[in-house]
Amino acid sequence: SWAESLSSLVFKVLWLYPVYCISFILNANWYQEVADEAQQYFKAGASGATTGLGFFKMVRDEIFRLLLVLGFVIQASLLGVLPDPVG
Repeated sequence: SWAESLSSLVFKVLWLYPVYCISFILNANWYQEVADEAQQYFKAGASGATTGLGFFKMVRDEIFRLLLVLGFVIQASLLGVLPDPVG
């Protein structure tokens, strides 16, 4: 029914998507902190000259991850629209 569709949309827009976006941003930040700490711990030998390239690599990786997750969200949303094959 339309009420069920509306409530599902409101739930996703006001709760699910904002929580996901916040966790995505926090995860990206914490991931970089953990990587920096691990690099210092294992003395990977990063020099100041590669720091700028490391930043662009991080941005590239985050954009790829965002596109990958977005693809999964779109697939899951499309599967939710399909009719139930059992009933």
